[in-house]
Amino acid sequence: MNVSRELAICLENNIKENLALLIHMDRLEKGQTLDRLLETARESIHEIYDEIYNNNKVCSAGCGTMWYPHPDLAVADHYKDILRMVLKRRRFQELNEDRVQ
Repeated sequence: MNVSRELAICLENNIKENLALLIHMDRLEKGQTLDRLLETARESIHEIYDEIYNNNKVCSAGCGTMWYPHPDLAVADHYKDILRMVLKRRRFQELNEDRVQ
C-alpha cells in the first residue's frame, strides 16, 4: 500500500469516528452507513483524479508510475477538508451543550 493511500484511510477512519459523534445515525437513508457514504466519496474522487492524472490525452501511451499516488493524495485532501469541518462542528456542538447545561 502506498503512503498516500494510507493517509487517506487514516483520515477516513478519523472522519467516521468523529462523524458518528456528530450526526444522528438513525437519520441516514435506509440501508446507508458512514462506511458506504465514505466509500462512495472515496471511489468517486479517486476515479475523477485518476482520469486527470493517469488517463488524460497527453498520456495516450501511459503516464508512467509517477502519477499513480496523486488520486489518493486528492482523496486525502478532500478528507482533510471534511475532517476539519466535522471537528469544527463538533467543537461548536460542545460549546452549545455547555451553555444549555
